[in-house]
Parts: sequence; C-alpha cells; structure tokens
Amino acid sequence: MILSLLGEDSRGRGLWEYHGNISGAFRTKYLSDISDIDGLTTPMNQCVFRICRLPDLKHNIFSTALNCQDQDQIITGRNLKEHCKIAVKNPGKTVYYGKFKISCFGRFLKIVLPSGRDIYLYKPELEDEQLFCQIKSNRFMQRKAVSGSFLFHLLADAMVRDVVMTYLILLWQNCFSPVLTTSCEIVTEDPASNEYDEFFQDLISNPPAWLQGNVLSPVMCLSKTWSSAS
Repeated sequence: MILSLLGEDSRGRGLWEYHGNISGAFRTKYLSDISDIDGLTTPMNQCVFRICRLPDLKHNIFSTALNCQDQDQIITGRNLKEHCKIAVKNPGKTVYYGKFKISCFGRFLKIVLPSGRDIYLYKPELEDEQLFCQIKSNRFMQRKAVSGSFLFHLLADAMVRDVVMTYLILLWQNCFSPVLTTSCEIVTEDPASNEYDEFFQDLISNPPAWLQGNVLSPVMCLSKTWSSAS
C-alpha cells in the first residue's frame, strides 16, 4: 500500500511506502526528491518540526497486549510458546493470551495482535513437544525450531510498528504532514502556530481505542532541527 502526501512542499511529491515481510511486519520509508541531508533535518521557512515521541516504547510495548484484569501480570516468551503449542494441538480453536488471539488452521499458525493485524507462521508442527515452523532464511524456507524468545521479539517488533503507524496515520488524517519516522517517534513539518501545537498535543493524548488503557505516554516536542541523535 502506498499513501501519497499532498502539499506545496517538494516533499509532498514523495511517497510514504509501506514495506511488508513474511512475518506480516512493516516499516515506513520516506521517498523524497530532496537529496541534501540539510533539507531533511531543518524545516522550511515559517514551519516547525512537531515530534510525537514515544519514550520507552519497546520496554512498555507488551502493556498494549494485557487485558484489564491482568495488568499486574507480564507476558513472557515461554508462555507465548506454550499457548502457540496449544493452538497447534487444537486446529480451529482460538487460544487467548492477554489480547493475543492464537489459532492454527490449514498450514498456518495465526496470531492476531492487539491492533487487529495478523501475524502468520508457516507450517507449524510439534515434535517431542518442540514447536517447528518454516522460516525464511537466505531466500529459502527452512524448517526451524521456534523458541519463546523468537516469538517474544517477533511480536514486540510488530507491535512497535503498529503503534508508530497508528500515530502516523492519526496525525496525517488530521492534516499534519509526517516527513519522517523512527522506531519511537513521528516527525511532522507544518506552520508554526500555538493553535497547531495544542491540536497536536490533544491528538496524541487521545489515542485510538486499541491503545487506550496502557502505560504509553506520547510526548510532543517542538524543534527547528532534527537528527537521529536528538
């Protein structure tokens, strides 16, 4: 899926490109016709960078997967793996772990994330209580043992992308102009205005339903420059 960004800024002729991979994860990359780095790190005249920053996002990401009744618990790779094994043993049955929905059908192990996005693992099998799946390696699918750590990091990375993408789309739908994303922030470039500042803050303080009730606390930053080290 490719989303055009409209506007008079030459960066408006670029595109946000959504890259998928076999795990269902995605990342964003801005395709711009601005070649010099200064053009990407300083805003145009009378504009400012408004940054939606998500501190400690990866550390707190699994809070988005906890149900209200189990907020005092933690999600572990070991338990993720055990719930996946239960799903493989019971094809067609949905297994719940926090807000994850895990099921096995046909040749796929399906994990539904809190955002509603699906993650698929191909050809799940159990052998001596060890979970195996076909995983792409060096351009080929290979049968590999799936560990709890692998599942934990796979889902953590996928949920981080979901959170960043959710805020990016929220800002874009409300007429802000995203020009850059990282793993924990969205940078927009728009005219300097106190009214815009307040609207931006209100937007990120009221996230979509699937993100409500967790410990993520977006912070708005204003800047005339941006760098990966800032």
